[in-house]
Amino acid sequence: MNDQTAVPQGDFLRGVFDRAEMMENFAGDAELFVQIAEIFIDDVPLQLAAMQAAQDSGNLETLRAAAHKLKGSVATFAARAALTAAKALEQACKDADAGRVPALAAAVQTETARLTAALRTELGR
Repeated sequence: MNDQTAVPQGDFLRGVFDRAEMMENFAGDAELFVQIAEIFIDDVPLQLAAMQAAQDSGNLETLRAAAHKLKGSVATFAARAALTAAKALEQACKDADAGRVPALAAAVQTETARLTAALRTELGR
């Protein structure tokens, strides 16, 4: 890892993700982290829009699948709050518990926005 690709530290990021666990997920490869983080930042608005469309149409299976996909993405970054929110939404969809979906989907939106902001800060974007 060279100094230009080192992942910077920042107080703002405290609690959004576990830095040590995240870098373990990337085998300590900061360049790989940067590549995957950039893809996530670019892709997540599309994922969230698809989730919103599924929620608006009442399609719990599509929403479940989207929550599952997002769960995998945020797990890569060791973002526990976002992971917990995505898991809860996925489970509510599996259980056909439509009454819980709006609040859980809002939590996913909030935590994903926090993660995206933290990743942007990490990348200096």
